[in-house]
Amino acid sequence: MEGIYHCPANYVPLSPISFLERAAAVYGDKVSIVYGRSVRFSWKDTLGRCVKVASALVQLKICPGDIVSLALRTLLVMFLIHRGLDHEIANSHY
Repeated sequence: MEGIYHCPANYVPLSPISFLERAAAVYGDKVSIVYGRSVRFSWKDTLGRCVKVASALVQLKICPGDIVSLALRTLLVMFLIHRGLDHEIANSHY
């Protein structure tokens, strides 16, 4: 859009993690994931689950640059683990 300049008030670049954090803060109780007929997560739930995955990876001593291979049965689990990997890398202090 012409005439609009990017500044902190109207533009913030988002990474996958900053997007999740912002979505949880702004849309916390709104539905983020629907999987099948019975699974529904809010944005807060989604962020919380991704942080748990990241914490588990840290406890397993998996570091940025390590290769992680997954054989998963559902897209839901793949999404949560992928975002958890992003979170672990974004918050690593290595």
